[in-house]
Amino acid sequence: AACYGMPVDFESDITVNTVNEVNEAIPGLKVTLTKNGERIYEDYTDSVGNVYYEMLEFNGYNGYNVKIEDIDGEENGGEFLSETLNIDGYQEEYTVEMNKE
Repeated sequence: AACYGMPVDFESDITVNTVNEVNEAIPGLKVTLTKNGERIYEDYTDSVGNVYYEMLEFNGYNGYNVKIEDIDGEENGGEFLSETLNIDGYQEEYTVEMNKE
């Protein structure tokens, strides 16, 4: 069946999980959420490597991205390269394997 009409806004809870090369959680990474290129939220991964965003609004026109940065050097198990992730709203959980420098 085909659907016609205006795009429908929907909201979603999103979890971003960061792990190292052996699938261990990485706490203390800086995670910056942007919407259409504008910074809207900054947080740090918790003790199990997660950042949680409640009720992000998706309507097909907005683009969410997260930039994940290691700002504490070796303190969280290594020096990791920055990663960028596109959040499309079709998944509730995103796992990012961080690569060491």
